[in-house]
Amino acid sequence: RWPAGSKEATAASFSGDGSKLAVASKDFLIRVFSADGEPLGVCSGHTSVVTHLDWDLAGRWVQSNDMSYELLFWALADAAADGGGDRKFRKARPADVQPVSWATMTCRLAWGVLGAYDKGMAGSAVNGVDRDAGR
Repeated sequence: RWPAGSKEATAASFSGDGSKLAVASKDFLIRVFSADGEPLGVCSGHTSVVTHLDWDLAGRWVQSNDMSYELLFWALADAAADGGGDRKFRKARPADVQPVSWATMTCRLAWGVLGAYDKGMAGSAVNGVDRDAGR
């Protein structure tokens, strides 16, 4: 169930095994749910509307882009309760995800799609990416 007072969704993606759903919204958050709709936690740290997100093969990491061209990583195995009782997933460092294999690659600003941009191109020049399933 979508939390009351939340802004509309901007991106959504199921984990590779279908057990989790990540939903980004206009309130700069990514909410993660179990496949049966149980809230698992929130990724909080973007400074703009989240536009794209991807899962790793194991369903333990998410990478995300926003409208201000940030690329952030989230450790879904690492969550802590905040003062309001919500679980917050930890924002990860790029070095944390170096060995990660991504199940999807739709973030238009990510290490796996560096070749999509030529020198000097604006971030808005590429509106979408997707990687071949053969990787």
